[in-house]
Amino acid sequence: MSARREVGGIYVTHMRGYGINAPIGIAEVSEIALATGVSVHVSHYIGPSDLLIELAEDVASRGINLTFDAYPYRRGCTLLAMATLPPTLLSDVNSEVVAHLVDPDVRADLLANWFPLLTADPDMGPEWPDDMTLAHIAAKEFDWAHGLTVREAADRMGTDSETFTLDVLAASDLEVSAVMKRRHQPPYDELAKLFTHRGHVAGSDGIYIGKNTHRVHGDFREIPAPVYPRAR
Repeated sequence: MSARREVGGIYVTHMRGYGINAPIGIAEVSEIALATGVSVHVSHYIGPSDLLIELAEDVASRGINLTFDAYPYRRGCTLLAMATLPPTLLSDVNSEVVAHLVDPDVRADLLANWFPLLTADPDMGPEWPDDMTLAHIAAKEFDWAHGLTVREAADRMGTDSETFTLDVLAASDLEVSAVMKRRHQPPYDELAKLFTHRGHVAGSDGIYIGKNTHRVHGDFREIPAPVYPRAR
């Protein structure tokens, strides 16, 4: 334990909980840091700024060296499967998950029982198909869907958003990413609270593969134009 501390070990983590669940993740991070003596870096520390800052200050008060990165965007970038499929299903390897997605019984169960839960989820809501823009699709037959929302793509196929999601994931062996609009958009001054915290370092958390990528070079549509002072 002391050896890890002496060699400058750093624990970099994608926490178990983000947003309003950040206290759960931070509790585990703190436990690991205190047990090993290492410094901690939390990747894409997102959620209510006041809550996150309070948690960071509490961690620091316990003698833990904590840093974190946060991206300067109000949209997320995620894997479509991770956002739309049950975690229990995703515990299998990709080939097994795809086999489940094309199984008529499993598919029927997902459509009848899982997707209503997704719609009721406070972070997703019934508008989730409108909030997810397809960024990368491995299946060539779905190449036309890049840049469309899930609902737009489903409409073009003449199907519902849930069925389209299962189809595109199965055809792509789950290799589909999406730019996701947060249901509750944080104001820019809310983001600034995190960026000005002493523990913050810049990070993009970008997915570099895709025809409609986000965060790689920045999405300037989301950022107000800066006002520069006039030259004297």
